[in-house]
Amino acid sequence: LELQSAILYEQIRKIIWFSAVRKQNYKILYEYFKTIPYFKTWKIDDEVSPFSFPLLINNDSPFTRKHFIDHLTRNKIECRVLFGGNLIKHPAYQSKKQYWESIGKHTNADNILNNFLMLGVSQILKKNDIDKIIEVTDKFLKQW
Repeated sequence: LELQSAILYEQIRKIIWFSAVRKQNYKILYEYFKTIPYFKTWKIDDEVSPFSFPLLINNDSPFTRKHFIDHLTRNKIECRVLFGGNLIKHPAYQSKKQYWESIGKHTNADNILNNFLMLGVSQILKKNDIDKIIEVTDKFLKQW
């Protein structure tokens, strides 16, 4: 526990810097992605310290999330999908339908399940890492 406390103490001293870098990385990605009609993203205010950059691929996009994720992965850019989305379609809950009731079609939850992804904005990412995300995305979009 003492070792964990020492590490935590050092990290807490850097938290303002961590947050500033994350916000800057987010801002760069937001300014880029907001101009691309295939994606929806969200502007954050100064009170938020983001851990990732959210992207929702529009339903009328000529490509799928899988196309985009595969391209990012081939170019050594990590991204994540959201575990959530439509949880009633998750295999862990399919056999437990007696515990929940579903009303409606859940189109927004399905949209998140199928089209949402997150890119990292961590403080360990440098400007050239964020520039690489933009460059690789530009290359991807030229295919479509």
